[in-house]
Amino acid sequence: MQRILLTLLLVILVSATGYAQQAQKITLEEAVQIALDNNFALKQAENNLEQAENDLLSEYADFLPTLSGNLGGSQSSGVQFNNNTGEFVNSIVNGFNGGISTGITVFSGLENLYSLRSTQQSKLSSEERLQRAKEQVIFDTVNRFLQVLRQEELLNIAKENLATSR
Repeated sequence: MQRILLTLLLVILVSATGYAQQAQKITLEEAVQIALDNNFALKQAENNLEQAENDLLSEYADFLPTLSGNLGGSQSSGVQFNNNTGEFVNSIVNGFNGGISTGITVFSGLENLYSLRSTQQSKLSSEERLQRAKEQVIFDTVNRFLQVLRQEELLNIAKENLATSR
């Protein structure tokens, strides 16, 4: 008797929630694609991979020579003594200067090389974490999809049991 009441209660609860929501049927492939498009952890892993790629590019740039330049100007005005005439005159003096410098690291104790290798390994690790996150999302989605199918089948069995009991 308790089993019949429990089954009846389950059917009523499932029926009530069924009327409250419109059911949208999707395939397993669609469910997986929706999960891959909207998973927060997966987006985080993608961002981490992009950051690792940028870090690697920066490490390669450390092997390039540096080039820097500067430009400057000045102007001074005031009263100055003119030695030729022996008088004080108002004058304006303009100045302009510029410079370019370049540098290349000849030897840094292999710091650049080791830093590059470390960054390459970090990028590889980020790629593996992204792949693992994708696999986890797919696994969880398939698992939940199968749980829904199982619950639907159990509901159908419960409905059949109820009909048989009546």
